Amino acid sequence: MKELNLRKKKFYSATMRSFILLVVLFILLAVSEDIKMLQNQKIILNEGEINQSIITGVHIAKALLTLFIVGILFNFAYVAETQLPFIAAKVPQSGLVISSAVHIGVIFIAYFNLLEVATERNGVNQIFNAVFLLLLCIPLFRGGKALYEGIDSFANQAVKVLDEPKSSSTNFSQSTICKNCNTENEISAKHCIECGYNLQEPKNTQQFILCPQCGEKNQPNAKHCVECGTNLTKIAAK
Repeated sequence: MKELNLRKKKFYSATMRSFILLVVLFILLAVSEDIKMLQNQKIILNEGEINQSIITGVHIAKALLTLFIVGILFNFAYVAETQLPFIAAKVPQSGLVISSAVHIGVIFIAYFNLLEVATERNGVNQIFNAVFLLLLCIPLFRGGKALYEGIDSFANQAVKVLDEPKSSSTNFSQSTICKNCNTENEISAKHCIECGYNLQEPKNTQQFILCPQCGEKNQPNAKHCVECGTNLTKIAAK
């Protein structure tokens, strides 16, 4: 149990740190395009040639921020893959599925943010696309395989979650109400938890005493008739 708590703590802390850092980095990534100081910094590749290209400071800043984002996501994916199989022991493939999904997201983030750095008028761009396509195949294969192998576990957990409301409503209906104080008790209870009234008396048991004098119905524990005052103790003893 202690080891499990440590694994949970490690996973949750990594999740919180990654989320906070990613929010900050994505904000910086969004505002970097509007910083004029970065826009004015330019690097000309193949200057004087027909296929020359210009890389600005914005491109470099976005590339660096992207590398930080990739590093954070890779770390979170590693923690998820190594800790979740122990935390969610009923679905051991969950860690690999989540880490593969994160890896796919990392590849797309890196591709679109580093694409501007790659030159477009020569073979570097084709190599760039091919590398990212190959990298994308790895998490797709690992995550797809884990999802396929763990589909039964996922389905069982989903069925349990869907059945919980039904079972709770069934348990609620399987209860008995005390006739004496109207308190709800479990169906298996022998006596009321509030007043101690017997809850398992036979259904055919007479719930009242008829007065022999006037025919009035009286409570089983009544000593005298509520209508005429006739002594009922002898009748109750019978």
